[in-house]
Amino acid sequence: MARRRAGRLGGDAFLQEVVLRPLAAEAESEAESESESESESEAEAEAEAESEAEAGSGAARRAGRYPFSIPAVRALAEPLVFDPRVTFLVGENGSGKSTLLEALAVAAGFNAEGGTKNFSFATRPSHSALHRHLLVAWGRRPKDGFFFRGESFYTVATYLEQIGGTTGYGGSLHERSHGEAFLALVTHRFGGDGLYLLDEPESALSPARLLSLLAAIHALVRRGSQVVAATHSPMLLAYPGATIYALGPHGIRRTTWAETEHVQVTRDFLAAPERYLKHLFEAVEAQERAASDDDDAPRGRRRRSR
Repeated sequence: MARRRAGRLGGDAFLQEVVLRPLAAEAESEAESESESESESEAEAEAEAESEAEAGSGAARRAGRYPFSIPAVRALAEPLVFDPRVTFLVGENGSGKSTLLEALAVAAGFNAEGGTKNFSFATRPSHSALHRHLLVAWGRRPKDGFFFRGESFYTVATYLEQIGGTTGYGGSLHERSHGEAFLALVTHRFGGDGLYLLDEPESALSPARLLSLLAAIHALVRRGSQVVAATHSPMLLAYPGATIYALGPHGIRRTTWAETEHVQVTRDFLAAPERYLKHLFEAVEAQERAASDDDDAPRGRRRRSR
């Protein structure tokens, strides 16, 4: 699965690529440190064989537990390269988009629940340990940065009020609607020449406000910024020239706007909503009839059918 692309990717990116830390290399390093005093070649060969066995069993254990049980996380055995401008992670719920973005944010030094690198609050630790298993390649150092999580944005707004830090955000974020608060964050706080990690930013926005966000992203890119976003929004995915990765049972693959399931389903629904609704509602009614028939069946017949 080739995910590297020549030309545009490379030195201009703050976040360049990420790959899972190889267990075999770690085990070999540990074995070498333990066997430094060994001088005989036979002893060195035995240590190498033991390290390979330990690495293999460690890889099997790691693959069976969360978040390494997610196909997209396992796919990081190969490097995932980020666009120096805009990269989107797209996929169904549970595909690993937010898990990966969160791990990248923590690896970059951002607060796990959102905010900047200077935010230190924690309400309920819920992020995975994935960040400790990643090797992240960094380019030039960003002058600015922010990690936005839609699910914990309220907590970020509360933290800012507690520390008296709302001035740089255009005032209190709690005194605005959720969508207005997010756009105020982007407009007043995102200064450019930075790394901005956005987890499902569309959750706060109407379609019209999504257009405003696209304009804001373009302004940030023109000011030398890099944006990495996990999203379900066909509108955001339409940003020209963005790199789009689809996460799913297949792992991770490069895709295009038109090929994403989100775009295809939305386009088909808008073309004939009555057809989709008819199919959905007929399925619901069929399930209800089946359940009713089962409840009305004689007790003995139900017992024999089982």
